[in-house]
Amino acid sequence: MSTTHLIVVAAVKNENKVQFYKEKAGPLLVEFGGQMPPQLYRLTKKLAGSLSPDFMLKVAFPSAAHIERLFESPEYQAIIQNRDEGYRDLSIWIAEA
Repeated sequence: MSTTHLIVVAAVKNENKVQFYKEKAGPLLVEFGGQMPPQLYRLTKKLAGSLSPDFMLKVAFPSAAHIERLFESPEYQAIIQNRDEGYRDLSIWIAEA
């Protein structure tokens, strides 16, 4: 049986925007099947690549379809601007093991 995760890597650019985004996104993650609390990793040393994120966040979901529905939802779409203004070097992935 495969495991599906939402993976986020980023660096904080605007703490106020990030705080607003996190307050809204956290409950949405749960609503769409995300298992809380997320696993949070501080990235401490870059070995290769051009981006410089500060952290990696990993949230388990029942399936990729759950994550896709979250990202397509009107509630999530309404907070994307805060996400994009709050973070730099942002990448969001669906990963399956």
